[in-house]
Amino acid sequence: MHSCVKAWDTRYLSSTRRKAPEPVFTIDCAAQHNSKCGVASLDISKDGTRALVSLTSSQCLVYNLQRPEDEALGSYYGHLNTHSYYVKSCFSPDDKMFLSGSSDGRLYIW
Repeated sequence: MHSCVKAWDTRYLSSTRRKAPEPVFTIDCAAQHNSKCGVASLDISKDGTRALVSLTSSQCLVYNLQRPEDEALGSYYGHLNTHSYYVKSCFSPDDKMFLSGSSDGRLYIW
């Protein structure tokens, strides 16, 4: 399982490149939170400044995309994800909250 979020600048991707492009940044969620898990879902805030990463370890992390090398802005628990890639999370339409599904059939809002 991989618990990394990588971003590339697609303006510089080309089919004529011989070497794979390097990502602009990588967020290693497992290294920061000592867990062996995978990324179940990813959502970007409407203004493009925050990333919501939902992990298969029943954890949601919010990162500042202007400083992706920093620790997560917040770590949220409560929902259940029994190592499934079907449980999704997303920001609310106004970006003030976020929601997550759960393996227990409930919806959690932070």
